[in-house]
Amino acid sequence: MTSDEDSFRWLAARVAKLYSAHGEAIGTPLLIEPTSTYFPDALEASGNGLDALLRRIMSYTPLSGSLNVRVGVVDTEESGGGGCGTGACGTKGDTESIRGGVIEEANGYTIALHPGDVSDPVLLTASLARSVGTLVLLEGDMALTPEEVAPLSEITASALGFGVLLTSASCMYKKGCGGMRMHRGTALSLADHALLLAMLARVHGHKIGSITKHFEVTQKEAFDAALAWVDSNPDLVTKLRTLPSALEDGVFPIAPTKGWFGRLFSKRPPTDDFGTAPAPRRVQRTLEEQQKIDEMRRLVDEALES
Repeated sequence: MTSDEDSFRWLAARVAKLYSAHGEAIGTPLLIEPTSTYFPDALEASGNGLDALLRRIMSYTPLSGSLNVRVGVVDTEESGGGGCGTGACGTKGDTESIRGGVIEEANGYTIALHPGDVSDPVLLTASLARSVGTLVLLEGDMALTPEEVAPLSEITASALGFGVLLTSASCMYKKGCGGMRMHRGTALSLADHALLLAMLARVHGHKIGSITKHFEVTQKEAFDAALAWVDSNPDLVTKLRTLPSALEDGVFPIAPTKGWFGRLFSKRPPTDDFGTAPAPRRVQRTLEEQQKIDEMRRLVDEALES
């Protein structure tokens, strides 16, 4: 399950635009993990419990704590769901799982959750994270078409540190009427979320082990493939970190995935302010160290001659 080059370019360009416009406010976000460290409160699927969870998620973002926003649960019949009510048997395919819409009101916002998301901690936290991403875009006066809201909100949420939550929700296996079925609780696919998370992990220097330890096999395989691809494009990561405006138009090369040795030797030495690689420093070796090196060179030369 892999993303394609067009998706890679589209995701990188959208992240670049976000950083160019709001990079100072985003700063260097935490990697939000589904642990008691980041979610110390007991999860309660009640009005007060949902509000507390929302405020906890908002606290990891640039949003003001005094922002007037409330959480509501949409009526099951109005939501258009079908089947057994587990979330795995909806009648509208993947679009049925795109929950957590934000309703803009005269004096604030309402986040509308689907009942099926409220009953599942993975879907609930991902839905609220996406909604918080929407709030950041709205508060930042970003012009959005209806088609852009869900994917760009998820990109924003990932950039704010919620990528692990969203990647986990992007592919879940749930028991439905006909047995186990794959359920997607995000607008973007698993492949896209894995690629997005890998990019942002490298940009911000997050520990890879802190990410993968929370994943099921499917998510881990997708993330490992995405990370290999991102590591094959170190220049793109550098520009996202230092000059995102250079990537906003989406016109830039993307190299295919290289092997481990290819990625190792594709890394360029750091440059000075004039774009020139600094001269390598001579390493002072002891006489014993130099003798060992000379002996190794002699053995190699003999092996090559034979």
